[in-house]
Amino acid sequence: FLHAYREAMRARIQPAQLFLELFEALARAGVLRGIVSDGSLEGQSEVLFRLGLLPYISPNLCLISEAQGVEKSHPEIYRRALALAQVAPNRALMIGDHLERDVAVPQSVGMKAVLLRAHPPPQFIAKELSATARVLRPDFQFDNWSDLNAWLVNQ
Repeated sequence: FLHAYREAMRARIQPAQLFLELFEALARAGVLRGIVSDGSLEGQSEVLFRLGLLPYISPNLCLISEAQGVEKSHPEIYRRALALAQVAPNRALMIGDHLERDVAVPQSVGMKAVLLRAHPPPQFIAKELSATARVLRPDFQFDNWSDLNAWLVNQ
């Protein structure tokens, strides 16, 4: 059942035009682009293909937890990404949709992190607290890719 469910969900994945335009602009600007993702090599590779991202990922900067032996909930996977990119943490930005794995953990190694508000905060965290608590405070929050693009232009 789980396999069938995952297949059905992957089949529904569509590239977001603004997302692809952002990656294209970053590539043209010479900005390194990587992926840090939890999951299996096979599953995450298919997701990246369906999203249309594979051509925009810098060589050797696709870190999938199954291959790395460590998940995004551990700072080590971000340290590896930084080492592969040969980039100082304060020059790196994580974009994700999960407060802990995509914001708190990368920030713990010195990276900036922005949050796509695709999911509501956990019920035990008041919405106001999630926006103000230090450990859960993204450097920027956005609801759509054009907002992120505007923020990046001003950085």
